Amino acid sequence: RNADIYFESHYAELLGWNGLQGLIRGNWKLISTTRSELYDLKNDKEETHNLFSAKEDISRPMKNDLSTLASVTPSAAAPDQETLEKLKSLGYVGSGTIPKKNRDADPKDKIALWSKYEQILQLKSTNKKDEVTKLLKSLVEQEPENNFFRLALATHYREMKNLDGAVEQLQQAIR
Repeated sequence: RNADIYFESHYAELLGWNGLQGLIRGNWKLISTTRSELYDLKNDKEETHNLFSAKEDISRPMKNDLSTLASVTPSAAAPDQETLEKLKSLGYVGSGTIPKKNRDADPKDKIALWSKYEQILQLKSTNKKDEVTKLLKSLVEQEPENNFFRLALATHYREMKNLDGAVEQLQQAIR
C-alpha cells in the first residue's frame, strides 16, 4: 500500500458507547477509541499485541494525522427551503438539537453485552418470550442509560401486548 487507509465506525454510538476511527499506514494499524491501539500487521496478523504505548514514535504521529483526517468534513450544498420543509415534515430534520451524551465506553469492553443482545435476537425467532424478556431486562439493568436496549425492551413489551411496560420504558428513555 502506498496510501494511508482511513476507517471509522459510529455504530457503537447508537448504543451510547464510543465510536472508533483508524488509520492503516504501511504495516501499522492505529485504532483510536477510548483506549487506543496500535498493531504491527506484518508481525501480528491477529492483532493481539497492542503496541500503542510501546511504539509512541509511530502511534503519536499517526494519531495526530488521524485527528487531522477526522476533522475534515466533506462540504455539501444546503438544501433549498422547499426541500428543507419537506424533510422537516417527514421528521428527517428537527427544529432543535439533542445533546450528545458523554460516550466514553470502549466498544471492546461491551462485547459481552452485545453478544447477549445477539442471543436475544436469536431467541425471538424461537418464540421464547419469557427468556427474551428476562435477558432484555438484564441488559437495561446493566446499562440503564442505554436507550438502544431500553427501546428493544419497550418494543418487546409492545409485541407481547404489555403496553404499560412499553410506555414505562419509553418514558425512562426520554428522561
